[in-house]
Amino acid sequence: MKALVTGAARGLGLGLCTVLKSRGYDVIAACRTATPEIEALGVRVVAGIDLSTQASIAALRAGVGGEKLDLVVCNAGLNASFAAVKLSEVDLDVMAYEYQVNALGSVRTAIALTPALNEGAKVIFITTGSGVTGKSPPSPGQWGYRMSKMALHTMAYQLSAELRPQGVAVRLVSPGAVNTDLMKRIFAAGRITTAPDTLPSPVAAAERLYPRIAELTLETTGQWVNFSGEVWG
Repeated sequence: MKALVTGAARGLGLGLCTVLKSRGYDVIAACRTATPEIEALGVRVVAGIDLSTQASIAALRAGVGGEKLDLVVCNAGLNASFAAVKLSEVDLDVMAYEYQVNALGSVRTAIALTPALNEGAKVIFITTGSGVTGKSPPSPGQWGYRMSKMALHTMAYQLSAELRPQGVAVRLVSPGAVNTDLMKRIFAAGRITTAPDTLPSPVAAAERLYPRIAELTLETTGQWVNFSGEVWG
């Protein structure tokens, strides 16, 4: 089986590559810039993939070549506006960039890779439950991140209908809070109170996400679930 993971160089993406490789997948790790950690993992690394640009479509296709994929995990994303609490503090250029990566980056990934999917393949979109559609109490901040993730939800839901006739299942999965460099920056900015070192490591988070990938079928395509399997939408 062959899998491609975006945003694979660090954090949860690196954890997902680690877990998928341990499950027997031939992994393609797509990233903007390779890290020593992903290079040392022994997977195929396709660097130079900037999902905020249209060029990423051709770059992803070139990275896959003529091979077929059984799994695509759209993990690449960013939360660049966490320091802006009030709406009046939001930098619209930063918000636009979050849309380019979190929402449109996933669109570009799907455009690039859906022609390469085997029948019975799966497409996973890594999303969030943080402050989105009532899954946690409303709170200010993270405007661009949260809004762009909701745009991603709409796209994934529509894609599930488009790909169903091809036998391809789609799912949105929320990993919960993970001990990443980003979470450490958010903690340092005072936006969360949970110390990152008390959270699951990227590999541990990927391990608890894996069952949500393995269990996905056409019967559950289009769902949004959290890491424990609770259906959120």
